[in-house]
Amino acid sequence: MTIQEIELPELRAANGTVTRPATFRTTTRQQIIRERAETRFGTVCPQNYSAELVATLQRALKARGYYAGQINGTLDLQTGAAIQSLQRISGLDSPLLALETARQLGIVALSKNSIVAGQ
Repeated sequence: MTIQEIELPELRAANGTVTRPATFRTTTRQQIIRERAETRFGTVCPQNYSAELVATLQRALKARGYYAGQINGTLDLQTGAAIQSLQRISGLDSPLLALETARQLGIVALSKNSIVAGQ
């Protein structure tokens, strides 16, 4: 965190004009914004990231306004950043595609529990 602190306040004459402007110093310090926490979540297995799946993911992210790149089927930094932006809304700050996010986007099959419940 970087803040500006007043080192010397300004001086004003009796008529209100500034005779010496204030001087500031920049102070940088670390501050814990959020306590560290371990988060576990299921992800789509890397061997399942075919070019077709990634292209479908990119289209789904683009349709929701999270991805502005080309639909190229490559899981690149821009795609990871889009995944992270989408998941951050639900509290998961990760560029790894969570299985639940993939299900919500409609790009992977429903869970085994969802299929059993629907029978």
